[in-house]
Amino acid sequence: MKKILIIPLLLLLVGCIFEPSETICFHNNSPSAIYVTSSCLDSLTLDLQLSLFDTIKSEENERKDTCWKCIIKSPDYRINAYSYENIANNRIIKGCKKNKIRIFFIRESVMREFSWQEICDNQMYEKKLILTEEDLKKTDWVVVYE
Repeated sequence: MKKILIIPLLLLLVGCIFEPSETICFHNNSPSAIYVTSSCLDSLTLDLQLSLFDTIKSEENERKDTCWKCIIKSPDYRINAYSYENIANNRIIKGCKKNKIRIFFIRESVMREFSWQEICDNQMYEKKLILTEEDLKKTDWVVVYE
């Protein structure tokens, strides 16, 4: 009986293992997938360039321009509904003005329907958080989207 109780506890504790200065654990508590990116700027910019899917070429296609045997996968910055994901924080907080990072959440339906250019031009993010390193430390580097 003790083993049965210990296993879920261990899974809960190791659910988001990460190096705090490198990674933020995002929890998506919404009914749809979201895409997450971060920046020092107050708005989405073209250089962040998120895409709906990633394409991985097979070894056979490395020499060809076409991609008829490509593998299509979800990018690392996509978080499924009612799920969580560790995402490397490649935008260093200390490099941002006043040590504040902006985290943008974009619905998958927006990513499907609009180009990245349109998303940036119209600032079509669902939610934006402005956080300091202290804010992230208070939540153990966990950010929840609801």
